[in-house]
Amino acid sequence: MYQYAYRQLFWGSLIVLLDVRLQHFDILPDFVGYLIVIASLRKLSSQSSRFRNAVPFAVVNLPFFLFAVVELQAGLEEFPQSTSDLLWMWGGQAFVMLDLFMVYFICSGIALAARNQGHRRLARTVDSRWKFYLICQLLILIGSPLYPHIPFQWRIIYVALFAASLAAGISLLFLYRESARTFGRY
Repeated sequence: MYQYAYRQLFWGSLIVLLDVRLQHFDILPDFVGYLIVIASLRKLSSQSSRFRNAVPFAVVNLPFFLFAVVELQAGLEEFPQSTSDLLWMWGGQAFVMLDLFMVYFICSGIALAARNQGHRRLARTVDSRWKFYLICQLLILIGSPLYPHIPFQWRIIYVALFAASLAAGISLLFLYRESARTFGRY
């Protein structure tokens, strides 16, 4: 019953995770991914109210990507460079916070459903992947304001942090696929 909704969650999240651009145009616009995620969360809300709690955070994230389909340079050129960088950084920080809440409710919904149906291994997997994702995102939140002040030779640490964050996002995608297989039987 829930297999299709978890597959939607997987594909919507994959579209959000991928950033494929052609001449500054986003070929896979993130807002399309978020629309798919929202549709899947609404279907999954009958399995757990935690999924319903994730919907508002996905909805609020939609505007972040509506203007990012095409990288906006013209509107920010009128601001001094430091001001435009600051605006982008604050927007990114807000997105990460909203995304954290959304992923928390998704993961807690999967874990709760897994525990209720006796899938202890899946519940443990959810918990460990959520913690990995949380740590990576919190380090990005803390590190983003510091990045411009880090000496160039130390910026490789930030690149490694983004790679770890990408790995955490991919691990969540595999979690959604595993959930589709597990709950697809019910």
